Amino acid sequence: MTSVGFEPPFLLVGHSLGGLYANLYARLYPNEVAGLVFLESVPRKISALMIIKPRQ
Repeated sequence: MTSVGFEPPFLLVGHSLGGLYANLYARLYPNEVAGLVFLESVPRKISALMIIKPRQ
């Protein structure tokens, strides 16, 4: 996102499968995300199956 001129922190909005990607991005880059909004997103149980360690 910074390559097109946007600077963190970001507010991510995810619809359907996009919610899973927004959740993943927020978990990988927690210092770059101010908040998340999920619209009819993939259930949290599915995203909980993904084992991701945040970057330091």
